[in-house]
Amino acid sequence: MQCYKELKVVTVEASQIKLSGNIEINREWNDVRLNKDYSITIIIPIESNQVPYVIDAGNQIDSSYPHRYKDGGLCLEIDTVIKLKFLNGMTLSEWMLNYVETYFFSYEYFKRYGVFPFGERVHGIIGLLDYYGEKLNETDLTKTYYLMRYIATKPYRGHFKCLCGSQKHLRDCHGKYVIAYYNNFDAYEFLKQDLSLIEYTLYKVRKGKE
Repeated sequence: MQCYKELKVVTVEASQIKLSGNIEINREWNDVRLNKDYSITIIIPIESNQVPYVIDAGNQIDSSYPHRYKDGGLCLEIDTVIKLKFLNGMTLSEWMLNYVETYFFSYEYFKRYGVFPFGERVHGIIGLLDYYGEKLNETDLTKTYYLMRYIATKPYRGHFKCLCGSQKHLRDCHGKYVIAYYNNFDAYEFLKQDLSLIEYTLYKVRKGKE
Protein backbone atom coordinates (compact mmCIF):
# COMPACT_ATOMS: atom_id res chain seq x y z
CA MET A 1 0.00 0.00 0.00
CA GLN A 2 3.01 2.28 0.39
CA CYS A 3 3.91 1.56 -3.23
CA TYR A 4 0.33 1.74 -4.55
CA LYS A 5 -1.29 4.67 -2.75
CA GLU A 6 -4.80 4.15 -4.12
CA LEU A 7 -5.15 0.59 -2.83
CA LYS A 8 -7.28 0.35 0.31
CA VAL A 9 -8.10 -2.47 2.71
CA VAL A 10 -11.69 -3.56 2.07
CA THR A 11 -12.00 -6.50 4.48
CA VAL A 12 -9.82 -8.31 6.99
CA GLU A 13 -10.96 -11.84 7.81
CA ALA A 14 -9.40 -14.83 9.52
CA SER A 15 -8.68 -16.45 6.16
CA GLN A 16 -7.85 -13.49 3.93
CA ILE A 17 -7.28 -9.77 3.45
CA LYS A 18 -8.96 -8.02 0.54
CA LEU A 19 -7.53 -4.87 -1.06
CA SER A 20 -9.22 -2.81 -3.73
CA GLY A 21 -8.50 0.31 -5.75
CA ASN A 22 -6.55 1.64 -8.72
CA ILE A 23 -2.95 0.96 -9.60
CA GLU A 24 -0.91 2.94 -12.11
CA ILE A 25 1.16 0.95 -14.59
CA ASN A 26 4.06 2.97 -15.96
CA ARG A 27 6.28 0.54 -17.82
CA GLU A 28 8.41 0.52 -20.95
CA TRP A 29 9.88 -2.37 -22.91
CA ASN A 30 11.28 -2.54 -26.44
CA ASP A 31 10.44 1.15 -27.01
CA VAL A 32 6.79 0.52 -26.09
CA ARG A 33 5.45 2.49 -23.12
CA LEU A 34 2.32 1.92 -21.08
CA ASN A 35 0.96 4.52 -18.69
CA LYS A 36 -2.53 3.59 -17.55
CA ASP A 37 -4.62 3.06 -14.42
CA TYR A 38 -6.35 -0.25 -13.69
CA SER A 39 -9.02 -1.00 -11.10
CA ILE A 40 -8.28 -4.26 -9.30
CA THR A 41 -9.14 -6.32 -6.25
CA ILE A 42 -6.44 -8.36 -4.54
CA ILE A 43 -7.19 -11.35 -2.31
CA ILE A 44 -4.30 -12.20 0.04
CA PRO A 45 -4.79 -15.58 1.77
CA ILE A 46 -3.67 -15.89 5.40
CA GLU A 47 -2.19 -19.10 6.85
CA SER A 48 -2.73 -20.83 3.54
CA ASN A 49 -0.67 -22.42 0.79
CA GLN A 50 -2.64 -20.46 -1.81
CA VAL A 51 -1.07 -17.55 -3.68
CA PRO A 52 -2.51 -14.00 -3.82
CA TYR A 53 -5.27 -13.59 -6.37
CA VAL A 54 -6.03 -10.58 -8.57
CA ILE A 55 -9.45 -9.70 -10.01
CA ASP A 56 -10.05 -7.30 -12.89
CA ALA A 57 -12.54 -5.17 -10.93
CA GLY A 58 -12.79 -2.54 -13.68
CA ASN A 59 -13.47 -5.06 -16.46
CA GLN A 60 -10.61 -3.54 -18.43
CA ILE A 61 -9.33 -6.89 -19.71
CA ASP A 62 -11.31 -8.24 -22.65
CA SER A 63 -13.37 -11.28 -21.60
CA SER A 64 -12.04 -13.18 -24.63
CA TYR A 65 -8.43 -12.74 -23.52
CA PRO A 66 -7.08 -16.25 -22.80
CA HIS A 67 -5.41 -15.27 -19.51
CA ARG A 68 -8.51 -13.79 -17.89
CA TYR A 69 -10.83 -16.21 -16.11
CA LYS A 70 -14.61 -15.97 -16.36
CA ASP A 71 -14.85 -14.58 -12.82
CA GLY A 72 -12.46 -11.76 -13.72
CA GLY A 73 -9.43 -13.41 -12.12
CA LEU A 74 -6.08 -12.92 -13.82
CA CYS A 75 -3.81 -15.82 -14.73
CA LEU A 76 -0.42 -14.41 -13.75
CA GLU A 77 1.74 -17.54 -13.79
CA ILE A 78 1.75 -21.16 -12.62
CA ASP A 79 1.10 -21.19 -8.87
CA THR A 80 4.21 -23.28 -8.19
CA VAL A 81 6.46 -20.61 -9.68
CA ILE A 82 4.93 -17.89 -7.51
CA LYS A 83 4.96 -20.07 -4.37
CA LEU A 84 8.67 -20.80 -4.77
CA LYS A 85 9.38 -17.10 -5.30
CA PHE A 86 7.58 -16.23 -2.05
CA LEU A 87 9.41 -18.99 -0.18
CA ASN A 88 12.67 -17.53 -1.50
CA GLY A 89 11.84 -14.11 -0.03
CA MET A 90 9.74 -12.32 -2.64
CA THR A 91 7.63 -9.55 -1.06
CA LEU A 92 4.08 -8.59 -1.99
CA SER A 93 5.34 -5.37 -3.60
CA GLU A 94 7.82 -7.39 -5.69
CA TRP A 95 4.99 -9.73 -6.67
CA MET A 96 2.96 -6.72 -7.79
CA LEU A 97 5.87 -5.35 -9.83
CA ASN A 98 7.02 -8.61 -11.40
CA TYR A 99 3.69 -10.34 -11.99
CA VAL A 100 0.71 -7.99 -11.76
CA GLU A 101 2.25 -5.01 -13.55
CA THR A 102 3.89 -7.32 -16.10
CA TYR A 103 0.50 -8.94 -16.76
CA PHE A 104 -1.13 -5.63 -17.68
CA PHE A 105 1.81 -4.54 -19.82
CA SER A 106 1.76 -7.89 -21.63
CA TYR A 107 -1.99 -7.56 -22.23
CA GLU A 108 -1.71 -4.08 -23.72
CA TYR A 109 1.27 -5.11 -25.84
CA PHE A 110 -0.69 -8.11 -27.12
CA LYS A 111 -3.65 -5.89 -28.01
CA ARG A 112 -1.39 -3.58 -30.01
CA TYR A 113 0.85 -6.08 -31.78
CA GLY A 114 -0.80 -9.51 -31.47
CA VAL A 115 2.19 -11.14 -29.75
CA PHE A 116 3.19 -11.63 -26.12
CA PRO A 117 6.32 -9.64 -25.27
CA PHE A 118 7.64 -12.09 -22.68
CA GLY A 119 6.25 -15.34 -24.06
CA GLU A 120 3.05 -17.15 -23.11
CA ARG A 121 2.39 -20.00 -20.69
CA VAL A 122 -0.33 -22.46 -21.74
CA HIS A 123 -3.01 -23.21 -19.14
CA GLY A 124 -3.68 -26.55 -17.46
CA ILE A 125 -1.44 -29.59 -17.34
CA ILE A 126 0.26 -28.70 -20.62
CA GLY A 127 1.48 -25.50 -19.00
CA LEU A 128 2.68 -27.45 -15.98
CA LEU A 129 4.54 -29.96 -18.12
CA ASP A 130 6.02 -27.13 -20.16
CA TYR A 131 7.29 -25.47 -16.97
CA TYR A 132 8.86 -28.66 -15.63
CA GLY A 133 10.32 -29.35 -19.06
CA GLU A 134 12.12 -26.02 -18.82
CA LYS A 135 13.44 -26.89 -15.35
CA LEU A 136 14.50 -30.39 -16.42
CA ASN A 137 15.95 -29.29 -19.78
CA GLU A 138 13.54 -31.48 -21.74
CA THR A 139 11.32 -30.33 -24.63
CA ASP A 140 9.28 -33.53 -25.01
CA LEU A 141 6.29 -33.37 -22.63
CA THR A 142 5.95 -37.15 -22.37
CA LYS A 143 9.60 -37.52 -21.37
CA THR A 144 9.14 -34.65 -18.92
CA TYR A 145 6.29 -36.60 -17.32
CA TYR A 146 8.48 -39.71 -16.97
CA LEU A 147 11.25 -37.66 -15.37
CA MET A 148 8.76 -36.14 -12.93
CA ARG A 149 7.45 -39.59 -11.99
CA TYR A 150 10.98 -40.81 -11.36
CA ILE A 151 11.72 -37.87 -9.08
CA ALA A 152 8.44 -38.28 -7.18
CA THR A 153 8.59 -42.04 -6.68
CA LYS A 154 12.21 -43.21 -6.64
CA PRO A 155 15.51 -42.35 -4.94
CA TYR A 156 18.16 -40.80 -7.15
CA ARG A 157 20.38 -43.39 -8.82
CA GLY A 158 22.88 -41.89 -11.23
CA HIS A 159 23.71 -45.25 -12.81
CA PHE A 160 20.09 -45.86 -13.86
CA LYS A 161 19.23 -45.40 -17.52
CA CYS A 162 17.81 -41.93 -18.08
CA LEU A 163 14.02 -41.82 -18.41
CA CYS A 164 14.27 -39.74 -21.59
CA GLY A 165 15.28 -42.81 -23.59
CA SER A 166 18.74 -41.61 -24.54
CA GLN A 167 20.28 -44.88 -23.28
CA LYS A 168 22.74 -42.81 -21.25
CA HIS A 169 23.14 -43.10 -17.50
CA LEU A 170 21.00 -40.57 -15.67
CA ARG A 171 24.10 -38.83 -14.27
CA ASP A 172 25.38 -38.29 -17.83
CA CYS A 173 22.07 -37.02 -19.19
CA HIS A 174 19.34 -35.26 -17.17
CA GLY A 175 20.95 -36.06 -13.85
CA LYS A 176 21.99 -32.57 -12.76
CA TYR A 177 18.49 -31.22 -13.43
CA VAL A 178 16.81 -34.16 -11.68
CA ILE A 179 19.01 -34.13 -8.59
CA ALA A 180 18.27 -30.44 -8.04
CA TYR A 181 14.78 -31.48 -6.91
CA TYR A 182 16.12 -33.98 -4.37
CA ASN A 183 18.21 -31.16 -2.93
CA ASN A 184 15.33 -28.66 -2.64
CA PHE A 185 12.56 -29.83 -0.31
CA ASP A 186 10.00 -27.19 -1.36
CA ALA A 187 10.52 -27.69 -5.08
CA TYR A 188 10.36 -31.47 -4.57
CA GLU A 189 7.05 -31.26 -2.66
CA PHE A 190 5.51 -28.94 -5.26
CA LEU A 191 6.60 -31.30 -8.05
CA LYS A 192 4.82 -34.18 -6.32
CA GLN A 193 1.67 -32.10 -5.91
CA ASP A 194 1.75 -30.97 -9.54
CA LEU A 195 2.37 -34.53 -10.72
CA SER A 196 -0.72 -35.66 -8.77
CA LEU A 197 -2.75 -32.96 -10.50
CA ILE A 198 -1.42 -33.98 -13.92
CA GLU A 199 -2.21 -37.65 -13.31
CA TYR A 200 -5.68 -36.90 -11.93
CA THR A 201 -6.47 -34.78 -14.99
CA LEU A 202 -5.21 -37.50 -17.33
CA TYR A 203 -7.31 -40.06 -15.45
CA LYS A 204 -10.46 -37.95 -15.91
CA VAL A 205 -9.70 -37.55 -19.62
CA ARG A 206 -9.27 -41.32 -20.04
CA LYS A 207 -12.48 -42.05 -18.12
CA GLY A 208 -14.33 -39.58 -20.31
CA LYS A 209 -13.23 -41.47 -23.41
CA GLU A 210 -14.33 -44.90 -22.14
